Amino acid sequence: MKLAARTAFFVPLAMAAVACGSMACWAIAARAADPAAAPAVIATQKTKVTTIVDDLPRVGAIAVKPTGQAILMIDGGSNAIEMIDPSEPTRRQRVVGPFGGGERPLAVACVDSITCAVVTRSGRDWTIKTYRLPAPGTGTAVDSASSLQSIPLGQALAEEDAAVGVAVSPSRSWIVVAGLPAPMPPVIRGAIAAARIGGMSTRNCPKAGDGKQSEGGADLAAVVAISPGDELVLFERSDAGAATLRLTMYSTVGTLRLLSLDSGLPSVRAAAYGKETLWVLAGEAKDEQLPEGLWRLDAAMQDRRQAVRPVCVARLASPLAVAPLSGGRLLVVHGDQRRTVSIVEPAP
Repeated sequence: MKLAARTAFFVPLAMAAVACGSMACWAIAARAADPAAAPAVIATQKTKVTTIVDDLPRVGAIAVKPTGQAILMIDGGSNAIEMIDPSEPTRRQRVVGPFGGGERPLAVACVDSITCAVVTRSGRDWTIKTYRLPAPGTGTAVDSASSLQSIPLGQALAEEDAAVGVAVSPSRSWIVVAGLPAPMPPVIRGAIAAARIGGMSTRNCPKAGDGKQSEGGADLAAVVAISPGDELVLFERSDAGAATLRLTMYSTVGTLRLLSLDSGLPSVRAAAYGKETLWVLAGEAKDEQLPEGLWRLDAAMQDRRQAVRPVCVARLASPLAVAPLSGGRLLVVHGDQRRTVSIVEPAP
């Protein structure tokens, strides 16, 4: 395998670990002491960044419809979900909300092209709700109380928001939520059938001890993605004091860990696959070696072992959310005092 090959290696590497079937082979992929390869920061000025939304300073989580023709955005200012056309950003309409009664939408995903799932918090209660989206151009938002489904996820110890992640599998057959605060499980999922979620539980999730919580109860498996092969991907800490997060991949049913590699990145906020390339938002504001921004995870060899090489392709202040678009482009929410939504086109 060529050095620094694109992250398509994650799926075949995981399959190779399973096919090997020996503890020695598994140790190659999962040894906690194996470090990541040295990070690289490319000439990020060659990456094109185009702002498409700059008038929603409290925009948060985002999701892209499977068709790629519309983007859903949670607007923390209005407590509602807005939809825009990425090719014509001025075409915007409110599709759900605003949420009332102290309820806050914190994460969103597209179950299919006409159904979205929203993770909300109301006091200490956490819920996932599904909504049938109105047709583009109708100008009529769905009442937040008129959900198709409302599935309780549990109760937190405190009335505080959390960096919750939600993702729908490429097969559109299951959904996963990660990052729920204690004492709720750090990873929970449910099957999807005909756009309906068949309940949320820890069934088919990583076994206890794989997704860890710190002594203070903070979740250490909050960043989640799903690979093109429907494998569950999490960014976790090996312990509460670890400086960087580990990239872990689990089998489709989530019970077998396929690989565990140091990502080499601190402060991972979000992750998404663009075709077979895994992109993450990570880094520190004042660290020249590991700056805040959009990172690509490449394959590398480190001491004759498989490793991850993080490559920064765009420096972005306070990156928050990422989602793939067509043509190798990515949608990123970023910004310190005021958030903006940008289309990022990484240089070849």
